Amino acid sequence: ASYYVPWSDAPADGTLSSPRSARALRLAVAFDRTSAGVGDVVACRVEAERVGHRGYGMLLAEIGLPPGADVDRASLERAMKSSGWDFSHYDLLPDRLVVYLWARAGGTKFDFTFRPRFGLRAKSAPSQIYDYYNPEARADLAPTSFVFAEKGAQTAAPR
Repeated sequence: ASYYVPWSDAPADGTLSSPRSARALRLAVAFDRTSAGVGDVVACRVEAERVGHRGYGMLLAEIGLPPGADVDRASLERAMKSSGWDFSHYDLLPDRLVVYLWARAGGTKFDFTFRPRFGLRAKSAPSQIYDYYNPEARADLAPTSFVFAEKGAQTAAPR
């Protein structure tokens, strides 16, 4: 079965079902800023957790990126190496970062950075986390709005 839940009615913390459920997943994605100039560094903090579970089985976290984001692969490599075995692999797609996680109890946290290539006002793709072996166990986050200004460009005052 499938159904639609408006973003305004979805849980803000990305928690699926009750935290007491063994299938509950939680995802938190926070950008240090959503307004920046072209070429400025934007940092992203990700926290993924299998709530109320001892922590086994692969999770896939898809982190929505704004259009034209140039992700710093060195920051991803550092995050992967510093996580031990939690963050095992990643795939970089045009609108999202897919991270393969072996989440342990207490969750997995990592940071990465990107730079906007274009001036724009747009939303990222939605972010989500799901169990590799049970894709119905998932949590979704609403898209994030971004405003990136061209260097030296002045914003017109609203009339």
